[in-house]
Amino acid sequence: MSNQLVSFTAGPAAPREQVVDAAAGILSAVGNVLTAAQRSAGTNVTSDASGGAESGAAREQRDTLRSITLLVNNITSELTTGVLKAMSPGSEPVTIQVLGMSLTCQRDLPESMDNKTVESAEGGFALSSAEQMLGGNISLTGVVDIKSMSQAANPFSWDESAAYIKTPVLSLAISEESGEEIDVSREGRRYRRETDGD
Repeated sequence: MSNQLVSFTAGPAAPREQVVDAAAGILSAVGNVLTAAQRSAGTNVTSDASGGAESGAAREQRDTLRSITLLVNNITSELTTGVLKAMSPGSEPVTIQVLGMSLTCQRDLPESMDNKTVESAEGGFALSSAEQMLGGNISLTGVVDIKSMSQAANPFSWDESAAYIKTPVLSLAISEESGEEIDVSREGRRYRRETDGD
């Protein structure tokens, strides 16, 4: 799979539809692997969150699930890079939905971000103005890539927090065309997370 991923992100430019179809196939496959690993691990992976002693087998299962989750996150990041490279600024967002996961990619000019909403299967984000979101981090002639992922179930079931987080998990990343992520978490760079039921 890693050789396919390298050729997907480093290969020659392909038509957008082909890139999206390839990304959907790869995301579906890795999503199935993650789902199978989570189902296989069951509730054993969070046993140490309840204060009980963790057996060696449970620890090994948790570590395996953590490795698979992190690998899926890395692959998803590479997929978004490949999809975004095939997009032009201002084009329609690309949303790929597979079992339990939704990935949305958008490429825009900063001035087009004002009050934009980024939707996914489990909810979305309402962005404020480009000036508030980006501050002085990017010139108004640059390109901004917006990546959002939602997962119906907590993908971090191996973490102690899984005992308390039973809602869908949404993530948002905004980066420059170069791939460098823009910090939007600081004061004054507002966005609102919306989930079904909010």
